[in-house]
Amino acid sequence: MLDVKKIQEMIMKRPDFKAENLPKHVIINIPEQEKFEEKEKKKEVNNKRLESIKQIIESQIEYNIPILTLNLGKKADLLTDTGHMHLFDDYLPIIAKEKKIRVLVIGKWTGITGYIVDYMKKITLETKEYNDFFLNICIGYDPYQEIADACKVMVKKIELNKEDEFAVDVEKVKENIYSSYFLPADMIVEFGKTFTGTFMWDSVGAKILFLEKSFDLYSKNDFVKALEFYRK
Repeated sequence: MLDVKKIQEMIMKRPDFKAENLPKHVIINIPEQEKFEEKEKKKEVNNKRLESIKQIIESQIEYNIPILTLNLGKKADLLTDTGHMHLFDDYLPIIAKEKKIRVLVIGKWTGITGYIVDYMKKITLETKEYNDFFLNICIGYDPYQEIADACKVMVKKIELNKEDEFAVDVEKVKENIYSSYFLPADMIVEFGKTFTGTFMWDSVGAKILFLEKSFDLYSKNDFVKALEFYRK
């Protein structure tokens, strides 16, 4: 369960920033990227994307951002299987334990290699008691499906007489979406010109920065640029 009081305490400890000057929940949407057939080029691009993801997570810690959501795309092919393995089995277990990061993997995992799914389940289970930081990683995630799934749950509850159909409202929908336990995002970063829609039920009022560049060109300065944009 999200500890809102702890989040407020974290915000007050931010160095050189007032509490209201930085977001509590940042979403970074990474669109589909160019694919490379050449083996060496594919390896080079995969390594660069993996390092960029690591930099973003480390920036979350550096700037004390309580909640970070990384949307790695609908098709789960931003990284190779080897890249996913390094992320979920090598990197995240170490930094999550050190910084007490709770990791949650969100999305439909159909088509994802079995042992990668095992790593995702493992990191989710191993970090479930941590609450210093929260890291959501969306893979195979569809924002429309998220709302459709919430509606299915509510319909099922009504059929089982566990819910009054006339009691269904905005709050009930919020209770059943994937991000039900998290504060709404207040800063969204898009690598492209369009809104991806991650956690769109909770995105009303969020500031959106459109970085018209490929994620393959990401640098730490892009994260800083997002925070500066938020503070305006």
